[in-house]
Amino acid sequence: MKEITIIGSPLYLKQGIVKLTEKQAQARTHCLKPYVDAKGKEVKDCYEIIAETCFKVGEVIGFAADSLNNLRPGLVNAVDADALKSLQTKLDELTSYTEDLEKDNKDKEEQIAKLKTALDEKKEKDKDK
Repeated sequence: MKEITIIGSPLYLKQGIVKLTEKQAQARTHCLKPYVDAKGKEVKDCYEIIAETCFKVGEVIGFAADSLNNLRPGLVNAVDADALKSLQTKLDELTSYTEDLEKDNKDKEEQIAKLKTALDEKKEKDKDK
């Protein structure tokens, strides 16, 4: 099973094997049946989609790798959970870097303001002499 997170817009599936939480499965009992493997054994938390069902943005589901091939090419509303975590890590790093730059910029602006004030004070003293 490949874990994917639904992003962008809801994902509608008409077929495939999915791994869901008990809560996710209970909300879709009319669209699912327990998945039974080739040995006739029921696989825990896995379901075969028997009627179109919808997964909301933000939901995380397991999807059988061979079922992924059935999704239309260029699918933009599901993303590999590992890729999403990687992107979030990079976003966090960039956000931290940007915050550091903003802090450095603010510190430099404060230093420039202090130097201007000191220069203005010196000019006033020199002017008074």
